[in-house]
Amino acid sequence: MNDVFALFFIFFFLIGSMVWWLFRDACKAVKIALPLKLALFLGSIVFFATVYSMLYPYIKDDDEIIVPHKPERDVTGQTVVLQPQPLPPPETPLRAPTPRLDTAPEAPEVRKARGRMSKELGPEGGIISAEKLRLVIRDIEKQYGMKTVRTALGEVIGGRAGSLTFGAVQWLQKNYGQMNGRLKLYQQVLDSHLPGARLLDSNFDGKLDENDTVFVKETSGLVTAQPLGAALRDRVRIGAAIVEACRELARAKSGFAPIAVQRVNERYWRDSSKSGFFDLREGVRSSEAIHDALTHPGDYRIHSNTAIVLAYYNAVLKLIGPEHFDKRFDRIALGPRFLATDVLQRHIESDSNPSPAAGAAHLQVGDTGHVAGLPGASVINLGGGKLYCHPLGITSEKAIIAWLKKRIESYSDFKPYLTKKRGSLKSDVLRYENAPLE
Repeated sequence: MNDVFALFFIFFFLIGSMVWWLFRDACKAVKIALPLKLALFLGSIVFFATVYSMLYPYIKDDDEIIVPHKPERDVTGQTVVLQPQPLPPPETPLRAPTPRLDTAPEAPEVRKARGRMSKELGPEGGIISAEKLRLVIRDIEKQYGMKTVRTALGEVIGGRAGSLTFGAVQWLQKNYGQMNGRLKLYQQVLDSHLPGARLLDSNFDGKLDENDTVFVKETSGLVTAQPLGAALRDRVRIGAAIVEACRELARAKSGFAPIAVQRVNERYWRDSSKSGFFDLREGVRSSEAIHDALTHPGDYRIHSNTAIVLAYYNAVLKLIGPEHFDKRFDRIALGPRFLATDVLQRHIESDSNPSPAAGAAHLQVGDTGHVAGLPGASVINLGGGKLYCHPLGITSEKAIIAWLKKRIESYSDFKPYLTKKRGSLKSDVLRYENAPLE
């Protein structure tokens, strides 16, 4: 476009100079005044600009004409944002750009990487060690890149899960199966259900789903592989959410108080008719009240039992999201136990006859227990020998017992123990996650 502008300028300059040269004697004879000369000069500029603006649409480069497009929806209902596209050549009929759908054809690189991986790992049924896996995959990764290898791994390894050694599973976990940084947390929960088991993201999509594979090493040394399954997947999800909720409470470090003199933020809670309980104020969303307890710990002084209730509320909030939480749990009450009027009470599985046990090892991750004695303390098992107990935070059973002994030195016959199970969060709470909000 700039080249065309320059050509027009030179063209009009030459024409103007030629005309002035041919009629210079006439102009001198007539003795044109200076203002008229300026007027003629300005007029020529206006004439030039007018002609150029009229011809501009015809001389502008086609590849600079941009037509914006609004977002459209594909057949699946997913919004596809279309980037501005250049107009095709004039002789080509105009047509709308084709949206790029998620179901795009498989890239040739993925197909080639998968074929080479299957060939170099050997026939199905053969043992795949960590060293063999490392040599094959790293070599293919150099040629096709990590993203392509990750896509190809899902089908190749998913169909040969039973051929992997325990070392190969650990290598895959470390290099390709971190599940967006959550693998360690999932392993922590899974270990309380299947001690020593290893979880592998079989399709390497970074998500926890029922088709992921669990590897268990038998005492004989053999490794068995089995699908995670929907039931165990839900338990792992719930346990992971409870662990994260307890970590947030431990970081908040709110104060401690006996049940009768607890204190909360009165902007979100009001005293209940039941001693030691606080009801949600009118017009306050449940998710906001839980968030306030975590972000303004200085406004809260609560008992260890109340902290357990708060942790469970926070875990459910993480699992189903604030919109579903506000709709389904709009009558929450903060206190040392779940009230019968609270919807969450229906999703708590209580042990009606908790028997004494040797320690926290008898609890699964996310289960609540009680270090009995006078006055005792409620805890949540986090796995790995760690418990959450307010106000100590995340600590060991031994430290909790020492804390209790210090508080009740006058009781010489104090014999603390951890109950086998006091309660747990049922998996059916997850049904609210995808329930209609209407």
